[in-house]
Amino acid sequence: MLPLLSRDKLLVVWGICSLCIFSCGKTQKEVRREKLTEVEYTRFIKLDSVSVSDTIKVNTLIKNIGDTTLMIKYVKTSCGCTEAVVTNNRLAPHDSTKLGIKILSRAESYFNKSVYIFCNVKESPLKISISGQAFNDNLPELP
Repeated sequence: MLPLLSRDKLLVVWGICSLCIFSCGKTQKEVRREKLTEVEYTRFIKLDSVSVSDTIKVNTLIKNIGDTTLMIKYVKTSCGCTEAVVTNNRLAPHDSTKLGIKILSRAESYFNKSVYIFCNVKESPLKISISGQAFNDNLPELP
């Protein structure tokens, strides 16, 4: 059984623990606050019917409409059949960059792919959805 501590000893222990916890962290001056900006971009891209044998290529713009430099940290896609590459990952205020998206359609079906852009905006990650219908244009002709 542990011995009970007096109120004074308990306050000293609590003070030491608090001091250790708070002094181990960084001070507010040491913590670099990331400055946020605002962007303009297309959230939904609806494609017409596309052939299963085609590689779908889409380009869209991301525009920094804020007063701080936009820093795109990385871009992620929803699956391995989708690739996304940003032309410039640092945008000065009011500059734009191209985001190239490539989708390999593998089956005849409706598709809905997503691209996530992680950057210094409040709503990060930005999400762009690309949807459409892939059809098989290599069907045998009917007699």
